[in-house]
Amino acid sequence: GLNAGCADYYQVILSLLRHTQNTKVHAVVGGLLLLATQMPEELPKVVRSEAVEIIVRQCGHQRNPEILLPMLNTLCVLVAEDVVRQRFTGCGGVEALVSVLNSGVVQTEWDNVRSSAANVLANLMAGQGRSVHEYQTSVGAAGGVEALLRVCGRAVAGATDTWHSRLVEQTT
Repeated sequence: GLNAGCADYYQVILSLLRHTQNTKVHAVVGGLLLLATQMPEELPKVVRSEAVEIIVRQCGHQRNPEILLPMLNTLCVLVAEDVVRQRFTGCGGVEALVSVLNSGVVQTEWDNVRSSAANVLANLMAGQGRSVHEYQTSVGAAGGVEALLRVCGRAVAGATDTWHSRLVEQTT
């Protein structure tokens, strides 16, 4: 298969993410990881787990939408698997994404970043079973539900103060 025998290749990609500060390298590597997640065969488990931790770290301190967007899109695919979900919640992923959602940056590119972060949290909470309930609870405890509502409200009606004003007008 396409991913068979590529463990060294993936380790190089992850190493680039871990050890370089170059924004262009991070953006390209994020795109490569996204492409790898869309291949017909699965990424090796070690790569998926390490990628999640690295992406979560990036979300915690990275503020460049060109870098965050491909990484969040990759994360959106990766969190569909329970093992990765556990790793994601265990390494502070929920809190990192809530901070991205709560970012006060007002740029069109950031709307896409926040939308992608919202998709990751939605995928994390999707499904049924006890473990999914635990993920939903962790998102709620981190303030993720309120952040998701704000992002959805902004997407539908514009800036928060605009749609909040509309709601007040409608109730009076």
